[in-house]
Formats: sequence, C-alpha cells, structure tokens
Amino acid sequence: MGIKVYTYRITESGTVSLDRTCANCGYNWTAKLIVSAEGEADSTLQGDPDAIRKAKENALIKLESQKLRKKLDVNEQVMCPVCNHFDIKAMAKHFSKGYADGLISKFRKEEWIDFAVSLGASFLAPVALGVAILLVLYVINTAEKADDWFWLGWVIVPGGISLGMGYLALNRWKIFIHAVKARRKIEHILSDSSEDELLRLAIKCYQDNACGTFLSCLRDVP
Repeated sequence: MGIKVYTYRITESGTVSLDRTCANCGYNWTAKLIVSAEGEADSTLQGDPDAIRKAKENALIKLESQKLRKKLDVNEQVMCPVCNHFDIKAMAKHFSKGYADGLISKFRKEEWIDFAVSLGASFLAPVALGVAILLVLYVINTAEKADDWFWLGWVIVPGGISLGMGYLALNRWKIFIHAVKARRKIEHILSDSSEDELLRLAIKCYQDNACGTFLSCLRDVP
C-alpha cells in the first residue's frame, strides 16, 4: 500500500508601485500593479501545519521575486494619463531613435523569430520522421516485438511530432515570407507618416499586444 502525499498550495498577492514620468509633458504618475505567486509543499500528513507554513513561505519568496521583476520592467502601464505619450524609460528602450525606427526594429525582430522557429521546425520534422521510420523497420525486423502493441506508441509519437513540426514549419515559413514581402511597404509607410501618426501606431501596437512588450502590429498596416 502506497503512502498518500498531500500537496498544499498557498497563493500570496501584493502591490507594486512604479514611478513613471512622461517623455512629452513631464507629468509624473504612479503605476499600480497587482502581482501574485503560488507556493507549495508536500506532506504525508493531512492538514500539516508545517507544510502549510512552508507553502506560504515559498509563495512569499516567489512574490518578492515577482515584485522585483516588475519594478525593473519598463513596459508596464507606460501611457501618460494626461497626454497619452510614453514614459521616459519606455522611450529610451524602444524608441531611442524615434517612433519609425523603433517600430521597424520590432518588426525585424519578429521576422528573425519567425525565421528561427521555421528553421527549427523544418529541422525537427524530418528528424522525427526518420526516428518513426527506424522504429517501424525495427519492429518489422524483430519478430518477438512485431506483435507488441507497446512499440506502436513509439512509432505513432515521433510520427505525430513529425507531422506537427511539418505543419508548424509550413505555417511559419508563410508568415516569414509574408513579413519579408511586406517590410519594404511598411518602411515606406513609416517614412511618409507624421510624428502624430507614428505615435498613434506605436500606441496601437502597445495596446493591441496588451502585455507591455511592444511587439509589432505592423503586419496589419494597410
């Protein structure tokens, strides 16, 4: 008879205050972020107070780490509530050479990510297919294993991975090729846009991603 193990999970929450200063009008405001972290501990006793305490301590340690990470993050709540421009630190990180250069830089980084994912998937697809083929040959040529259904799973798994990687590679290559074709048009649009238009586009990219990463939304530029 096995020993039953109880897992205790405790979630702790806290608030992080971030000082922001508008790069345009100089307005100062404080961004308030709510962060949370979960801690856990195992015990063989039900209702074990030591395990509950350890889970709470673990959650608090993780919470402090989360708070520190947020304090160093220059992407959270950076829109000025007065004039709707960006905070100084966000400007320095993402738009040090202006909105146009910052936006196209983000777009190019996305291109490289698409390229890397496409290349990786293109490599893994034939590797997984090769593994599946080798396993099939092994099962066929090994009489005592031929009727063993256990080996069927070892064939199906790499075969499925191969199909999945192949589909992912094809899809990402399409996205990458589309981005490469669109970049010249986007660069032309950005060069012809006014500062106000570029600011609105930068704000749209920031808000559309909703996670403060400034990922490019330029794929949808008409």
